[in-house]
Amino acid sequence: MSNKNGHGGARKGAGRKPDPERQAVIRLKKEISDFISGTDPVKKQKRMLVVTQALYKEASHGNIQAIKEWNDRAIGKAKESVDVTSDGEKLDTYTIKIIPPKEDGN
Repeated sequence: MSNKNGHGGARKGAGRKPDPERQAVIRLKKEISDFISGTDPVKKQKRMLVVTQALYKEASHGNIQAIKEWNDRAIGKAKESVDVTSDGEKLDTYTIKIIPPKEDGN
């Protein structure tokens, strides 16, 4: 497609080229997702359930890493704070007061 003067419009091969590395990651994530949502042939249960049960078993036996993983998945990771501006020193704070303009008599 082009306009009156023959310029512009859609052209074959135009646009951003697909990133093969990104495409490979997308395919891998889909394969993993498909696999984990499938059924374990031995236990006849969903694989995700089998993994969750194994993690719970390890955590309930005192495995600290399993407990951390369980908590991260169940209640979310703890928030981390990073001070990148003040090197631990207290920052000065300022208050900005916005004063509306006075109305004219016009």
